[in-house]
Amino acid sequence: MKNKLWQGILHITYACTISIFITACSTLPQTTLSESTKADYYNARATAVGKLQEWDVEGKIAVYIDNKNNHGNLTWRQRSNTFDLLITGPLGQGYLHIEGRPGAVLATTAEEQIQATSIEELFANHFEWTFPMRELLYWVRGIASPASTAKLAYSDTGDLSSIEQAGWQIEYGPYTQVKGLSMPNKMTIKGKAIKLKLVLKNWANLQPVPGQ
Repeated sequence: MKNKLWQGILHITYACTISIFITACSTLPQTTLSESTKADYYNARATAVGKLQEWDVEGKIAVYIDNKNNHGNLTWRQRSNTFDLLITGPLGQGYLHIEGRPGAVLATTAEEQIQATSIEELFANHFEWTFPMRELLYWVRGIASPASTAKLAYSDTGDLSSIEQAGWQIEYGPYTQVKGLSMPNKMTIKGKAIKLKLVLKNWANLQPVPGQ
């Protein structure tokens, strides 16, 4: 009887000890990367992602301006310094196709074709809201544009959580892994009296240089 009682006491004591150990471990602070380590990770990632000159991505775009919310589906095909944007849905009034190359942009809708020297000029003159395409070419890859200074903030993993640049505030949601590269999945771009939201899915054809 005494042996059984003693064994029971030992069993209970052991169980309590394990329980206390697990509880203590769960309350220990999680290890996070230092700011310098995050910066090093970002710089290495920016070097790799910055080499991309080709990509295809599908997703959604929403524009908030003048207390209005317009949205549509987005397909973006980038080939070196030329791009092809297709927006379908209310934002493009059913259909908006934009083809661009240095110095020339052609926009096609169901009703007309519009020419401009840049996508920024196109949107400012015909859609009455700005579209920072020059910077977006970098922001969409989760890196800052080299054209101007930027204030960066990092997530716990070292990816960018936000950028302040050229009068815009960019906030990133989760990233997704594509061919070993961390690519943005969601991002919000805020400017003067305008906010853009992008949900980027189905990244494909990531290439550092054409044909490679």
